[in-house]
Amino acid sequence: MSNQIVFVTNFRTHITKLLSEIIELNGLKAQYNYEDLGNTLSSSVFDTDLHKDITLAQFIAGVGSFDSVITLLSQGHGTNISRLRNS
Repeated sequence: MSNQIVFVTNFRTHITKLLSEIIELNGLKAQYNYEDLGNTLSSSVFDTDLHKDITLAQFIAGVGSFDSVITLLSQGHGTNISRLRNS
């Protein structure tokens, strides 16, 4: 039984962290939209050591995929997941 308690506790802890990160990402996505970064972000950002592992196109595609995750969460899955948060 204690392993199951640890499992549920860990799962809920990570759900809580995930939801916090989604809230942060929503703010960044709003900035992305307001600043039209999908059209104005410089590819030179991805020439730096910090971001050389991805391309501008990959970044933009990833931001688009985040939109898909939010859409999925908005279809009831977000409510289900939110119920698992630690209180």
